[in-house]
Amino acid sequence: MDKQKKFTPVRISYDREADVLYVSMGAPKESICDIEDNGVIFRRDPVTKKITGLTIIDFTRNFSSEKAKIVNPHLTAQFQFV
Repeated sequence: MDKQKKFTPVRISYDREADVLYVSMGAPKESICDIEDNGVIFRRDPVTKKITGLTIIDFTRNFSSEKAKIVNPHLTAQFQFV
């Protein structure tokens, strides 16, 4: 018998005035932050070290189509649209 896979909801929001993109996986929870030089902040569960979300500062300035950058957070995501 196959076990049913559990989906984690992903929330994405953008603050245009501050130019910040927020991505959260699942319900909000206490996290530790890894801050990268390119303005990307990875939030991780302090116990499992799994990524719980990320924040991208100066999103359009740093990640516009003319200045595309590669971000490799080593994560897998599944999306379920309802």
